[in-house]
Amino acid sequence: MCAADYLLLGHHKTAVQMLLGTDPQHDAYYADMLRACLVSSMTSPETAKGTIRLAAMKLLGNGQLMAGVELLCLIGCGLDACRYLQAAGDWETAALYAVLTPFLITVSQRHRSP
Repeated sequence: MCAADYLLLGHHKTAVQMLLGTDPQHDAYYADMLRACLVSSMTSPETAKGTIRLAAMKLLGNGQLMAGVELLCLIGCGLDACRYLQAAGDWETAALYAVLTPFLITVSQRHRSP
């Protein structure tokens, strides 16, 4: 069975695990990382942040810097994202994210409060 089959059967946790286990050389690797994040956020919001962080780490570990950085920023880990950008030598983008992260967090919190 493939991840899509598990999704259709309602076995979301297994589907997420399979999606996160996609071979980095596979054409659908990036899409599967995003699908895992989406399924997790829709079916298990309490664990979604961990799933998104894991997907980000996998992307970063497989040379997809900006994709991993975007996911880290999405879950409020902008400063971690900056560290990865710095380690990759992209100081300009890291500086921009470092300046924007506190502002974006403030705006996000204002939109969430009643």
